[in-house]
Amino acid sequence: MFSAVLRARPFDSEEEAIDAVLHHRVRPGDAVIIRYEGPRAAGMPEMFYTTEAISSDRELGKSIALITDGRFSGASTGPAIGHCSPEAFSGGPIALVEEGDLILLDVENRVLDIVGVRGEKKTPPEIDAILLERKKRWKPRERKYKRGVLRLFSEHAAPPMEGAYLDYDE
Repeated sequence: MFSAVLRARPFDSEEEAIDAVLHHRVRPGDAVIIRYEGPRAAGMPEMFYTTEAISSDRELGKSIALITDGRFSGASTGPAIGHCSPEAFSGGPIALVEEGDLILLDVENRVLDIVGVRGEKKTPPEIDAILLERKKRWKPRERKYKRGVLRLFSEHAAPPMEGAYLDYDE
């Protein structure tokens, strides 16, 4: 089973993450975080290309994790965590991760936590205080889709942990 403390490498789109992987800006020991790909932000596209780029690199495929509010299909390999909820668009914790944060990933015990900032370990109360400050500075993004079916979906999608179905009762 996979268990490690990894350095956060957050990206605000799959395209940014793929570019970083293909141009070797992602290193062993990184946690590639792709945010703003959840149902309310981007319709929850599959992160196939990023997982393919990572798994095609022998060194990265064994040494990093991919964390996203997007989704995966059965083609994913390695530590890949999707459907993070609440998603970044809604101000979930994935929106608050910054470059160099330390991420504890323990697959067997189902643990995914921020345990440090700028490479320095912190206590849980310190992390909570830091995330609270970051949340105060966080600003919602503008909707990606302005019209059509994807706009309707992004406005009415339930959270990923509830199935991302269309919820018209709002």
